[in-house]
Amino acid sequence: MTAALVLALLAAPPAAVTNAQASTRSAAAGLGAAIEQVLSASAPPQWIAWTVPIAAGQQMCCWDGSGGSGCCRGCRLEKGSGFSMQRDDDIRLEDDASGVIFVRGEKGRITRVRMFSAACPVDVGGRPLTWLTDVTPASSLAFLAGLIDRDEAGGEREVAEGALAAIAFHADPAADRLMIRLARQHPRSHVRGQALFWLSQRAGERAAASITRAIEDDPDEDVKEKAVFALSQLPKDEGVPRLIEVARTNQNREVRKKAMFWLGQSNDPRALDFIEGVLTK
Repeated sequence: MTAALVLALLAAPPAAVTNAQASTRSAAAGLGAAIEQVLSASAPPQWIAWTVPIAAGQQMCCWDGSGGSGCCRGCRLEKGSGFSMQRDDDIRLEDDASGVIFVRGEKGRITRVRMFSAACPVDVGGRPLTWLTDVTPASSLAFLAGLIDRDEAGGEREVAEGALAAIAFHADPAADRLMIRLARQHPRSHVRGQALFWLSQRAGERAAASITRAIEDDPDEDVKEKAVFALSQLPKDEGVPRLIEVARTNQNREVRKKAMFWLGQSNDPRALDFIEGVLTK
């Protein structure tokens, strides 16, 4: 696929996005400015969306129950459906190289952020949808980071969590650096914990090092426990040895217990050998 074709695909709304009062606007002058203009033009609830390349192997979709007679696959933005990161065999997501970020605005404020694979069917619920073109990954990451920074006072938790999930799907090394910064420095403990979880989904040595550092250095007990869980989400060759080290050497009793629990859930022979050694001492 040529670079020109990729850019052309990113500029067009996916056919899977339905039931929307759609219009298109360029964000070439700046993503934040374009979103602010859209929000200031209309107070009723509306959605704004754009497309970015997503990390290899990442997919996100969901399905909704439909009465008692089966289910309709896809996502309803206006009806609070959940999501799954696992592939639905009825929807071809594995070839997706792009994802769609949806932000919901009302009375001039962003109230929700969601992201799905471009092939995932999305029902906008009849709301206005402004499709933004000319969005770069860098501008997308900067805008989402700004939404998370708004949560410093603790009043925008749902928005911050949605923005973090969207950041984690970007196919850009800057997404790793941003999540590492959030995991280390954000003043809200739940943001640090969520950043650690999403780092574990991207894996890699830098992510593992940041997660391990949080176990040792973060002052919040809940963040430490989330970091232990994040280790359990790493590929086993990365996560299991680190969990064993935490269970063996960490000075915090609760942290050691959490590490032991997740080792027990791993069904990894190295974990079982370690646990057996602890029990037979």
